[in-house]
Amino acid sequence: MIPSGQNLTLDQSKNKMKTTDIFKGKEIEASSHDSVRHPEMLYISIDEQCNQNCAFCVVKGGNEGKFGSMSTSAVKKMIRAFIGSGGRHIIFTGGEPTLRNDLPGIIAYAEKFAGLYSIAIITNGTRLSDKQYGKDLLAADKKNKLGICVSLHSHKERISESLTHSFGTFKKTMRGIEYFVNHGKNLSIYHVITSRNYKDLPGFVKFLNKTYPRIKDVTFAYPFPQGNALLNDCYAFCPDSKKKCSSHYLRARRMSPVWLGKNLFMSSKCHPRNGLINIK
Repeated sequence: MIPSGQNLTLDQSKNKMKTTDIFKGKEIEASSHDSVRHPEMLYISIDEQCNQNCAFCVVKGGNEGKFGSMSTSAVKKMIRAFIGSGGRHIIFTGGEPTLRNDLPGIIAYAEKFAGLYSIAIITNGTRLSDKQYGKDLLAADKKNKLGICVSLHSHKERISESLTHSFGTFKKTMRGIEYFVNHGKNLSIYHVITSRNYKDLPGFVKFLNKTYPRIKDVTFAYPFPQGNALLNDCYAFCPDSKKKCSSHYLRARRMSPVWLGKNLFMSSKCHPRNGLINIK
């Protein structure tokens, strides 16, 4: 982590950050990926529209209007090309992908390809509480390849809705989770750690174990420094955030039989906004 109070400057001519004092002579430089890659997993952001406005959303804020919307035919064309080139796993994201009424049909289309191993939806879970829409998704998943990852940032309604800025949606998310868990679907939880919820990590895990014991996969992440997260630094952590929340996270791990994944990012205040980062 970059120490508090340090200012980083990016030398555009050399594409290097001056970090001698911070990393003891090591340099950080923005790096590009010029080599050809053949990924087996594809994230498709089918639409930027969403029925929530999370304080750390990467799509909204300064990025609003940049992601747009894909037509059904464009999504299907991408699926054909991806699986045809050896792709195996597809993940639909957004915005909120379940706002698309054509999503069940797209899932059914993707499952027609023998090369597809799995398909997943990253969702806030609110529309999963719509039983007809839920039935449509289940009906589309004829080969049982569908997994659902629900973003849930607190088990406490007040805190959850203060982070999603969408009052009245917490109960819908919980009903959606319950519906798909009860139907035996592979469901995981994605939880963004903020200054408002990090002390509740043990309680959050305890709640999941008690209420939804079938859920075996929980991922914790810090806010990624894009979109709303750059506008709401009060929700992000200062550079010693790992130290602040580590004891709460370790308590959660000790008490939990589920797999607690980690996907931790630096605070938006400390994250360069140009390119990827390598420490050399």
